[in-house]
Amino acid sequence: MTTMARSVFCLLLIVVGSGQIMASEPLRYDILVIAPHSDDEAIGCATVMRRALAHQRHVGVVIVTQGDGFPKAAAAATKKPLDQLTRDDFFTLAALREQHTLQAMQQLGVPREHVYFLGYPDGGLKAVYESTTASAYRNPFTQKSETYAVVGKD
Repeated sequence: MTTMARSVFCLLLIVVGSGQIMASEPLRYDILVIAPHSDDEAIGCATVMRRALAHQRHVGVVIVTQGDGFPKAAAAATKKPLDQLTRDDFFTLAALREQHTLQAMQQLGVPREHVYFLGYPDGGLKAVYESTTASAYRNPFTQKSETYAVVGKD
C-alpha cells in the first residue's frame, strides 16, 4: 500500500445487528468509522457519515492513534525547525489533530460522545502488536509508554 493510500485509509463498519461500544449505557451505531489517526475519518468517510446522519442513522467514530508521530507536521504546527522539536511539540500536534477531528465531526453532526480516541502511538502499532516482552513500547517522539488522550488533559 502506498503512503498516500495508507494516509487516507479508514475502516468503515456498517453495523447490522446489535453492534455496541462499551459505555455507561450501551450505544448502538448503524455506522462505525475506524480511522488510523485524526483527519482520516473526515478525508475518507465524511460523505458516508453525512448521508447516514441525513437518514437519522447513528454514527460513531474511533481514532486509533494520536497522530503524534509526524515530525514535519509537528514542525509546521509549532512553527519550529525539525531539529528544535521537543516532546511537547508532538503533544501539541496530537492535541491539534484531535481538535480538528472534533470540529469536523461537530460540523458533520456526529455528537462528541460518539467520538472515541484510543490514544495508541502513531507509528508504533506494529511494534506493540509484535512485542514478545513485558516491556512497554516507548514512543520515540513523546517518550510516552502508555496510551493517552489529549483533549481535556490537565
